[in-house]
Amino acid sequence: MPSKRSTLVSLACLRCNSIFTTKPSRIKIGKGKFCSRKCSAIARSPSAPERFWAKVDRSNLDGCWPWTAGQFRRAGQAPYGAFCVNHQNRPAHQVAWELHYGRQVPVGKQANHTCDFGLCCRPSHIYIGTQADNMADMVSRQRARNKWTGTHTMPSLKQNQKPGASRLLR
Repeated sequence: MPSKRSTLVSLACLRCNSIFTTKPSRIKIGKGKFCSRKCSAIARSPSAPERFWAKVDRSNLDGCWPWTAGQFRRAGQAPYGAFCVNHQNRPAHQVAWELHYGRQVPVGKQANHTCDFGLCCRPSHIYIGTQADNMADMVSRQRARNKWTGTHTMPSLKQNQKPGASRLLR
């Protein structure tokens, strides 16, 4: 009398290369490629760069590439894109720069926009600099406005003020 026990086949997991056994019938139906459900789920899920670029609208050939997914906003500021990497939300424009150039933003530096559009993820519109660089850029483009009055925050020197007094306002 033939045994009802089916034979097992040894295979290497497509994700982690560990050896596992499976039934030939599972191979016939297209299963039996992974050693565990965890390996199967990881292999099916897209990589971080694929997930990231799927959320960026790159249809504009010359202009900005806006972030189309989650956003965060500080009080009185324009929104910025947010992307989760290793269970940590990070600015999308910073992730775009890191993916494009293949290195991390140096400690003490940040990713700044040349286009003044917080949701832009186009690497050519992003440069690495300090917060002071960003503030100087903001003033040079006349983006420094008081959020309550709408006036420029860097007042010009009045007729009756001494030339050195303007340094106290900076």
